[in-house]
Amino acid sequence: MTAARVTMRPIPAPPPLVIRGFSVTLPVAQLASPDVPSIAEALTGKVAQAGDLFRDAPIVIDLKEVGDVDVDLGALVTAFRAHGMQPVAVGNASARQQDAARGAGLAILSGGRTSGRDAAPARPEAPTEEPVAPRLVTNPVRSGQRVYVAHGDLVVIGQVNTGSEVLAAGNVHVYGPLHGRAVAGVRGDTTARILTTCFAAQLVAIAGVYRALDDDVPAEVREKPAQVFLVGDRLVIEPLAVGGEHVRKTA
Repeated sequence: MTAARVTMRPIPAPPPLVIRGFSVTLPVAQLASPDVPSIAEALTGKVAQAGDLFRDAPIVIDLKEVGDVDVDLGALVTAFRAHGMQPVAVGNASARQQDAARGAGLAILSGGRTSGRDAAPARPEAPTEEPVAPRLVTNPVRSGQRVYVAHGDLVVIGQVNTGSEVLAAGNVHVYGPLHGRAVAGVRGDTTARILTTCFAAQLVAIAGVYRALDDDVPAEVREKPAQVFLVGDRLVIEPLAVGGEHVRKTA
């Protein structure tokens, strides 16, 4: 009797590359003018408002509003990078603008939709028939972590640490110390609010209106219950009444 021979086949090596779909929401810089110096000046103001929120952030340059005019995209990319942003693509570009974009190392987006105050959406989104349940986060949001909710509210039960970000299309609720950055109404909802039981945020923003705070948190709300909302183009930060007392409504 002889033993059966077993042929060992080699294990195939994994492919060196796998390409998969990846969905991500990118900030959009919608140009109202092709003038690069004025855009660079505006960027300076935005960065001063937003702190490091956009640091190393990929950016889409939307050319819809400028029409089919010559845009020095190479200089524009340099200006964005000088402010810590990383342009990756253009949207709503004409044929010759697409050629210029390729020359500047940018991808071409054929679709997409902008949102948010800075993106100046053409019209508000139609209300959904079904309410969107808030996303609930019960763990602390650690430094370097980003929690983004594209639809509805974000509720965090716990601490939002310094260096972290919480963003939502609706309201942002933090039942704990808010030390990081909080952005509500990221899709342009000017009625969105930021509410927390312990306000110590580095930055707050609603519908594209930013305020960097860092160590400049107003004394009347520092480490106290507070809410942030918009009045016109101005961010208001005020104490939040809790424990059964009615929260004052502001138009």
